[in-house]
Amino acid sequence: MTNHDLWREANSLHKDGLSNSAIARKLSLDRRTVARLLTLNQAPTYHRDRKPKPVAKLDSFKPFLSQRVDDGLTNTVKLLREVQDKGYTGGITMLREFIAPLRPSRQPDATVRFETLPGEQAQVDWGYMLGTDPDHNVHRFLCFAMVLGYSRTLYAEFFARMDLASLLRGLIHAFDYFGGVTRTILFDNMKQVILERDELHRRFHYNARFRDFSDYYSFRPRLCQPYRPQTKGKIESGVGYVKGNFWCGEVFHGLTPANQGLRIWLDTVANVRNHGTTHIPPVERLPVECLQPLPMMPYEVARMESRLVSKDCFICFDGNRYSVPAEYVRKIMTVKDRADGRVRIYYQDQLIAQHLLSAGKGQMIADPAHTAALWAKVRRRPTERDGRSGMVRLGTILNEVTAPLLAQRPLAVYEQLALDDAESEATDETERS
Repeated sequence: MTNHDLWREANSLHKDGLSNSAIARKLSLDRRTVARLLTLNQAPTYHRDRKPKPVAKLDSFKPFLSQRVDDGLTNTVKLLREVQDKGYTGGITMLREFIAPLRPSRQPDATVRFETLPGEQAQVDWGYMLGTDPDHNVHRFLCFAMVLGYSRTLYAEFFARMDLASLLRGLIHAFDYFGGVTRTILFDNMKQVILERDELHRRFHYNARFRDFSDYYSFRPRLCQPYRPQTKGKIESGVGYVKGNFWCGEVFHGLTPANQGLRIWLDTVANVRNHGTTHIPPVERLPVECLQPLPMMPYEVARMESRLVSKDCFICFDGNRYSVPAEYVRKIMTVKDRADGRVRIYYQDQLIAQHLLSAGKGQMIADPAHTAALWAKVRRRPTERDGRSGMVRLGTILNEVTAPLLAQRPLAVYEQLALDDAESEATDETERS
């Protein structure tokens, strides 16, 4: 209750014949407070004695700051340096609070929603995701996304890197998913598409291989305006939709399981829902897109790089190591990374090894058949002591076999080597005796 209510209630109870103690108990007040209320002719009022407000450190600099804002300077870090030169001893927080209402309000640019005819345009963009595996390791991987402008049908796929080969593969898989190609495709100004852009003379230097790819599928690439992401707003919202609706809180078990789950989500959620703009499921508008037909054979996408085989029968490719047969040590190999997720290793146009492409880094992918011959050669070579063919001592093997190859052998191998070495010593001792 307010002071006025307490005073009125105390006087009312006193008129009813209640004692000061009873009134105090009923109103949860002290007896002396009740006695004081009953002596007053009107409700008490309280006035807090306010101390004079101290002069703020910034007050003497406000006229100068207001003038600098009128001149167009609103950067508080620079303004802080200027007023510090004039003797200001306060912090930047007080300065920011004063400058904030003086800044001119930013009016967002109005944009016109750009709708396209069926089969006219698609939009492409990349985004990145962060995932935590069951061991609580954080992985960063990239999401390729493509949306058809008319139907809003969405395709997305995860990749380990954002290079030209990944872009072309994503496009090929999207074309297969849609069942055709639009006449134009809108891209961001990514290096995989455009190498140089001269806006003054309207000259565009496209990546030669990408241009060959666009000619093969008969679509015309278009570039969005720099620093205007709303130019490709359909795909910008599409990437955000994948992040917020599909990947939110998922556990990362590798690119292949992630892409399998993403494909199910596309078919059962993303493309069958009522779209927020068209209010029609994208899958229902897809048949009227009138897409251009696909070529009989897909475009060949394969990275080809040369690699030298190390002494332990491995080649390095994309931060991982892949084994080759032992007879190709110190020879130059041609490595091809094809769209089926396999790494193929060639020597003079002859396929000598192939492995599943690893999505991680620092991995060692070994075929036991490749290293078996090397181990047999190491174990059965002549000993340095007497030139006889026999077992090499365990210490010699451990010193000469390289660490990566050594790390791949189970402990049982070394136990067997130790037993063999002991038997060899026992045999030598018997011969000497």
